Amino acid sequence: MLRRLLKRSGYEAIDWGLGRNYANLNDLDVLDKMVEDIFNRTGKKVTIIGWSLGGIYARRLGVIHSSKIRRVITLGSPYRHLDTPNYATWLFEFIQRFRRNSNAEPSWIAELNRPIPVPSVAFYSKMDGIVPWEACMDMEDPTEHRNIEVQGSHLGLGMNKDVLQPLMEILESDQDITSR
Repeated sequence: MLRRLLKRSGYEAIDWGLGRNYANLNDLDVLDKMVEDIFNRTGKKVTIIGWSLGGIYARRLGVIHSSKIRRVITLGSPYRHLDTPNYATWLFEFIQRFRRNSNAEPSWIAELNRPIPVPSVAFYSKMDGIVPWEACMDMEDPTEHRNIEVQGSHLGLGMNKDVLQPLMEILESDQDITSR
């Protein structure tokens, strides 16, 4: 629904093309290349929207591609205190697997607690039901990093009007939009 809304509004909404996100560590390399390709093709900064674990990936991209990213928007993405077990056991297991098996900068997980070097918006719900809402918020610099509380479930965030309406307003207000 979110992607359809973006396309109907004139944005080039690009699916990551990898299907359901099963926390495959190789996906990070694919996403790195995707950001590079989109930026090189369009010559414009990219806005990345990530839902749940996708938001963690989006924040990572915001760090390593800060000169190519306009804004990172996350929906129910628990990027703070990731090493603490919670209802999202799969996420905790992913972090542990990453630490054990990855040769790629394991420090990036610890860095997720820090503000990213691009503007961000974090949507979270106290009724999420899957991830702890407190872990989905940026606690630094409210001028660059906004937190927006919405009512709804984790699985419904991508079709929740309380998310979609402000998300579209945020995209429209980005000052460097010249074309979508």
